[in-house]
Amino acid sequence: MNLILNSRIMILQIQLCMYFSISILILISAIGFVSANALSEEFCFRDHLQEAITLNTQRRSMYSQLTSGRSEAISNQLIRMEKTSLLLTYLPMNNFDHKLADFKKYNIDVTCEAFVSMKTVTDFNSTFTTGLPNADTAVANSDLIISKLEGLVSAQDTVLLKSLLLNIIQSLKVEPRLNCMTTHVLDSMARIVSLYPHWANQITVENDQIKFQKIISNLLTNHLRSIKYTAQLDQKARPLQLAGLPIICQDVPVIQYEQ
Repeated sequence: MNLILNSRIMILQIQLCMYFSISILILISAIGFVSANALSEEFCFRDHLQEAITLNTQRRSMYSQLTSGRSEAISNQLIRMEKTSLLLTYLPMNNFDHKLADFKKYNIDVTCEAFVSMKTVTDFNSTFTTGLPNADTAVANSDLIISKLEGLVSAQDTVLLKSLLLNIIQSLKVEPRLNCMTTHVLDSMARIVSLYPHWANQITVENDQIKFQKIISNLLTNHLRSIKYTAQLDQKARPLQLAGLPIICQDVPVIQYEQ
């Protein structure tokens, strides 16, 4: 019995050391980016995530009061996802604000143009203003969505990627009161892909063009990887949404792009 207990304690200690080590690495990476130039940069992607955390933290108690606490697990999962995404932006490979700042010399400000401010989110409503969602609506199939899109993202085929994205988004928006977080991420991808030709056409140096294309591909890959988790969140929120609670659906901004 003592052997089992000691083994569990050792495993817990190892896990705590791993989490601590990862946190230290992220902190060191963040410090590495603090320079005279970095302090003058705009961090619109990071700001977008921080605004989302603030908004959803404020609305967590409002939803909780309406649902006698049943919505708290949904709000907590959403906030955890956003906090994790924010923390990861301090790693060099995920600091897209910094990686794309070099292209401001071409008068393009990618993350500020790509990510819509959370300040545009609609006012809080206790119920859907358009009635109850259709309960027969299919749950977003994250595995199918990822399998359809990942090849085009890897191939950096933005034309075909946009076409397929629009088809998937259109099928999800037949019932806009369900699958809202997954639709939000796909909308964000569609906006990036729609703006990409405008950005790319302004980059005149070939090496910069190759570098830019790779960074955008990595940004889209990060979006795509999150689909598995957004679909899980949507599924968890579904019972309350079917009962009329607009949680998540009214907590994301409207993202516009060319169809």
